[in-house]
Amino acid sequence: CCWPASESVDVTTLDELASYEGVTAVFRAGANADSHHWELRSSAGDLLALTARVHRGGRAAKVMRKVLAVTGMDAGNDVHAELRGAEGRVLARISSLNAAPATVTVDDSGGQRIARSVREKTLLLRVQHPDTIAVHAAHDEVVARLPCEDEGPWAVHDGAGTVVGELLAGKPGP
Repeated sequence: CCWPASESVDVTTLDELASYEGVTAVFRAGANADSHHWELRSSAGDLLALTARVHRGGRAAKVMRKVLAVTGMDAGNDVHAELRGAEGRVLARISSLNAAPATVTVDDSGGQRIARSVREKTLLLRVQHPDTIAVHAAHDEVVARLPCEDEGPWAVHDGAGTVVGELLAGKPGP
């Protein structure tokens, strides 16, 4: 995945990325699962970073993944991605495991854990109710909880249960 031709930024570290206020994550659907990605944009709309799906394994595994992606059969797999800043610099590595519970981990470019989210699922990988996503910081304390039983918007609670924000689906903007 690469920067859109007309856009560039100078974000080269996670600390620099974290200094922006009002960051928006925008999903961009690709022709298949390998080309889907997220863009992180500033409140002014500037492109800060984007994700790119990465794979593990050798040449045969790469061919098999492409066949599965083209046929639309690439579902239910673990997903690995990189958050890339200026000039494609890796800012973080993200892994989503298709397991019970559903877990997403975020590590910095040096391999240190930054965060982890957990969504409880049954052994058949169905969402448990009440449906909640818990976000844990590097030292495993819960820093956010998102009850997501309905269509949203979803209140974001801090570790103590205080509402600190809201997660909205749809087009970014006021």
